[in-house]
Order: sequence, then C-alpha cells, then structure tokens
Amino acid sequence: MIVKSTARNFQSFFDEYALQLTVLLDTGRCQNIVASGATAALVGSDSQMTYTVLPGSEKSIAITADVQDFEMEPISINGVRLALDVDIDDEELLEQILELMDGVAELDDGAHELSDGAAELAQGVADLQSGVATMQSGLNTLNGQSATLTSGSAQMKAGLEALGAALNGMSLAAEDLSALVTASAQIKTAIEGLATGTANLQDALSYDAYKAVMAQNGVVIGDLMAGNGAAAQGIGDSISLLTGMRDALPDDNPQKAQLTALIDQLTQVSGLLGANNGVLSGLEGYFGGLYTSADPLVQGAADLNTQYAAFDATIQQMATALGSLPQMMQHLKESVQTLIDEYAKLDSGIGAYTNGVASLVAGYTQLSDGVNKLATGCIDLQTGVDELAEGTGTMREETSGMDETISERIDEILQSVTGDENGEVISFVSARNNDIKRVQFVMRTSGITVNEPEEPVIDEPENLSVWDRFVKLFT
Repeated sequence: MIVKSTARNFQSFFDEYALQLTVLLDTGRCQNIVASGATAALVGSDSQMTYTVLPGSEKSIAITADVQDFEMEPISINGVRLALDVDIDDEELLEQILELMDGVAELDDGAHELSDGAAELAQGVADLQSGVATMQSGLNTLNGQSATLTSGSAQMKAGLEALGAALNGMSLAAEDLSALVTASAQIKTAIEGLATGTANLQDALSYDAYKAVMAQNGVVIGDLMAGNGAAAQGIGDSISLLTGMRDALPDDNPQKAQLTALIDQLTQVSGLLGANNGVLSGLEGYFGGLYTSADPLVQGAADLNTQYAAFDATIQQMATALGSLPQMMQHLKESVQTLIDEYAKLDSGIGAYTNGVASLVAGYTQLSDGVNKLATGCIDLQTGVDELAEGTGTMREETSGMDETISERIDEILQSVTGDENGEVISFVSARNNDIKRVQFVMRTSGITVNEPEEPVIDEPENLSVWDRFVKLFT
C-alpha cells in the first residue's frame, strides 16, 4: 500500500491531515508476520497492526507473512486533521548553538593571532638565518687564515732555531755583532706583532664578540632566546586549543585531519625552537671554552714578547759593551735556547688553536643547517596557519546567524507535525460549502474471504404410491 499525494486540488488535505491505517490478520491463518514501521498488538486471535502517517508525509507499507487459507478483515483508514499541542523548549539547544558560534569565533580569532605570530616568528628566524650566515662567513675566513698562522709559526720556529745555530757558530767580529743586532730588532718586531695578533684573535673568539656580531645583523641573542621560549609557550597553548577543538569534531569531519596535521607541524616547530635555544646556550659554553683554551696561546705570546724584549735589550747592551762580549755571548746563547724551547710550546698551542677553530666551523655549520631547517619549518607553519585562518574565517561566516536559522527550521518542522488548529477547514465535497467545522475521512477496503466449495446435488428417490407408479407408466 502506498500513501502519497495525487490530487492537486486537495493538496491541503494531504498537508494537514494525518492517516491511521489498521490491518487485522488472523494468526491462525498467518504466521511469521513482518510489518515494518507498524505498531503491533494482539486482539484476541488476531494481530492488529496500526500505521500512522503524519501530514505531508508519503509512506510505502508492506506486510509479509506465511499464510494458509488466507482471509483478512477490511483495512480501516481514518483521516483526521492533526492539531497537536506540542511545546518544544529549544532554549537549551540554542544556548549550545550560541556556545558553538562563540567557540568558532574564538577559534577564528586565535587562528588569526597565530597567523600573525607565525609571520613574526618567520621574520625573526630569517634575521637569525642572516646573522648565522654572516657569522659562519667570518668563521670560514678565520679558519682560512689558520694555515697562514701555522705556516708563519713554523717559519718563526725555524728562524729561531737558525738563530741559535748561528749564535753557536758566531765569531766575535764587530760586523757579526751588527748583523745580530739588526736581526734581533726584526725578530722583536715580529714577536710584538704575534703577541698583539693572538690577543686580538682571542677577543674575536669571545662570546661577547659573537653576540656583538649577531646584534649588528639584527639578532639579539637574549631577545631571540626569550622570543623562542615565548613562541614555544604560545605554540603549546595553541596545540592545547587545537587538540580540544579536534577532539570535539566527529571523525568524519574533514577539518579533523587538517587540525591533526597542523598540530603535528606546531609540535615540530616547538621542538625546533627548543633545540635552537639549546644550541644558543651551548654556543656560550663553547665560545667560553675556546676563549679559555686560547689563554695559554696569548700568555705564551706575551711571555715570548717580554722575554725577547729582554733578549733584545741584552743584544743592544752587548753591542755597547764589547769588552764583556764573551760573557754576554754565552748569556745570549742561553737566552736564545730558552726562547727556542718556549716557542716550541707556543707553536704547539697555535696548532691546538687552529684545530679548535676548525672544530668550531664544523659545529657552526650544523647550527646553520639547523637554522635553515627551522626557517623552512616556519615557512610551512605560516602556510598551514594561514590556511587554518582562512578555513576558520569561512567557518565563522557560514555559522553566523546559525541560531536564528535553526530556530526557524525547528518552527517549520513543528508546524508540519502539529498542524494549524486555527487554519481554515475546507469542504471535501464542494468548495461552495461554507462554515465547515470539521472534516473526517473513514474508509474501509474490501475484506478477503475463502470461497466455500459447492456441495453436489443428490437426487432423492421419490416415495410413490401404487397408483402414482401406474400413472407414471403412461406419462
């Protein structure tokens, strides 16, 4: 059985009237009855199935059963105008909708703030990247000069050894002494330059010098570390907020996967920021160790400068005191030998220093690679956050006024179900009928019965008298 609207002239009856259909089946003749959507009850030995079709609704009704000698009572169909007194309190639902709208607005505001923060973070990391590149270039230049320094130190050591050998074989001639005075003055000038250069190199390797170079490139280390910590805290708060929003979404919502991907990206960036602060903190200790390791080099150069100044003064005195030249020559030889021994230590320190610079360059290369990865991660983060902000903005626009839309839709649905008891009642018979109070439909289908088989007619023998039998012979 199918219930649907077919007569356009009577559409109002379809829209405003509810139907109740009642079907009775004899359980003695019908077994395994299946009536989907029906309200079933036993009435004596009959199974009564009742269907209710609301106004404006179409319905397809099907009943199946295993039957024998099937019979069925007529189907009863009653149609009445439906006017239910239903009062739905949608205030709580609308409050939840408003909370959802507020949450969407807060999410949108947070997404835009996160987008601004990601842009600032990306700019800061770009400045850091530029400063690190400048510092790495300087370290590469310094490392490139290490070969010159070690080569010069080796030449200096060879010169001192040659000086010692020359002194050991030097005669007491005046011209030899004059040449010695000139060579000593030249060596004294070279040692003074070496002492000044090593002191300058140590100052250039200090952590304060590193911070000054970074500041010249627009990166203040302390502010950067504080900014990284604040950014990591902000990202952590954003992860907590986004995690709550993601968990509140149903599994089939496509934005849940987007939020999960964004949370993963934020977690990676937060880890990079923490690692960056760890590297910056480690650099302070590394530069401090390098600065301290250069102390023996600087002190050795200073001691060498002092000792050679005394040695040169001895040579000068020797030049003016030829009378005591043999004694002074012996003292000179001893001083030069001491100088050779001390310079051997200085040369070893220079080798250790250049190796330290090479290690610093290698470590700083890793820092540069890490900063480049951080910069790439920040760009990806900014792209993802911008997409999130765009999505939350769209969500905010689409959910704006949702409370009014839902309230109106609830009223429409209730109106279709409860009916309008004050609406006009029209006549089903004729539009000329006025002042109609009520219209009700009562319909019954034909029943189904089993046809009883006809009994055969058997001729009964006639009970005839003797006279009747005689007459029948002639008729």
